[in-house]
Amino acid sequence: MVIFATLVCAIILGTQVACSPPPPDAQSPLLYCPTELGTTWVYLLDGKDVTIAITDSSTKGDTTTITLKRKEDDGEWTDWQRMVVSPSGVSVSGIGPFTHDPPIEWVRLPSKPGDKWKVETCFRKPRQTDQELKGHLTVVGIETIETPAGKYETIRVRGRGRMLLGLWSEEKWFAPSVGVVKALSHGHVLELKSFSKGN
Repeated sequence: MVIFATLVCAIILGTQVACSPPPPDAQSPLLYCPTELGTTWVYLLDGKDVTIAITDSSTKGDTTTITLKRKEDDGEWTDWQRMVVSPSGVSVSGIGPFTHDPPIEWVRLPSKPGDKWKVETCFRKPRQTDQELKGHLTVVGIETIETPAGKYETIRVRGRGRMLLGLWSEEKWFAPSVGVVKALSHGHVLELKSFSKGN
């Protein structure tokens, strides 16, 4: 149950980065997650502040791999998530000590209500049993939502499936050019509180 609780907490914060859409720029493709080093977000998770920042960013062609860390209560930063960002979407390749094999494709572009695709991956961690996840992701709709950080036009994506230790059930609202501004998972609620873009 400890592993399952850790995964639930990690999953709800997976791809949890968001900000206001940038001005239109014909030279820059629309991305659903920022990739600049130092970008920092503060989220409310069940009423408690959670701070996440990009600490590493590597680009090859039009694809960027980023590493995010979470600020703990003692002030230390711990590994939190690895993501792959491109004009075709956003995938999560790992959360905390776990690697997703293959990555979970949370955003698939272009996107429209009713789009649906399979999720089949393993949560891998050295010296632990793999946790297989099978399910699907569905684009529920295009919605305008309001968070403590402001109002956003979003794509709402719903995930449903099964893991060895229980059911997988969550929803995320992705704002253009950034990512998730709100998420629901197993009774937990996460919303964006503030955002600071890096350089």
